[in-house]
Amino acid sequence: MGAWTRVEQDPNKARLDSLSKRLGEIKKSQEAETARQRSERGSSKGVATGMRIVTELLAAILGSLLIGWFLDRMLGTSPWFLLVLLFLGMGAAFRNVWKIASVREDSGQDKDEG
Repeated sequence: MGAWTRVEQDPNKARLDSLSKRLGEIKKSQEAETARQRSERGSSKGVATGMRIVTELLAAILGSLLIGWFLDRMLGTSPWFLLVLLFLGMGAAFRNVWKIASVREDSGQDKDEG
């Protein structure tokens, strides 16, 4: 009975070693894939932030221009409302961009400290 047990253990040990080796290779490939996805996620976050900044600038400035032009047409005060709302819109746009940039910097500092 002792010989039978030894014969059974040797093929199982070889199979376990082979399985362990394959699992190690799979784990390495998954770690490489995870690292690649993290780097892609970081670059896509930068693109998303850039698009948000452009959208904030365009929406605030064009929206204020449109409202100013409409008010000037309705009230006959051309170009005063257009100019006033243009400057207010630019101020709001730059304030929003500043807030976006400061949030991004703060989140980067928290990650370094933690």
